[in-house]
Amino acid sequence: MLDAHVTEFLFHLLAFAYPGYLTYKTLEHDRKSHANARGWCIFWMTNAVFVCVSRVVDATPVSSVAFYRESKVRSSTSMALRSNVTQTCVRE
Repeated sequence: MLDAHVTEFLFHLLAFAYPGYLTYKTLEHDRKSHANARGWCIFWMTNAVFVCVSRVVDATPVSSVAFYRESKVRSSTSMALRSNVTQTCVRE
């Protein structure tokens, strides 16, 4: 199992840094497309809810369940890599 500090680093990297870079890249590349901006707004709202819920769950005994941290990193990875906005940005 991964250490708590490693999983927190990976979680923040995958939940904030990578999508933040893709948001910047998309908005700088295509300033006139409101569809991409709307898609990123939806992604960031979903991400905010996910992070808030994970903070609450981290304070409960559920966080001691085996592979909880790994599943949290996996969830943030799949959310970041499988969003339609991310796939649109990567294709261009």
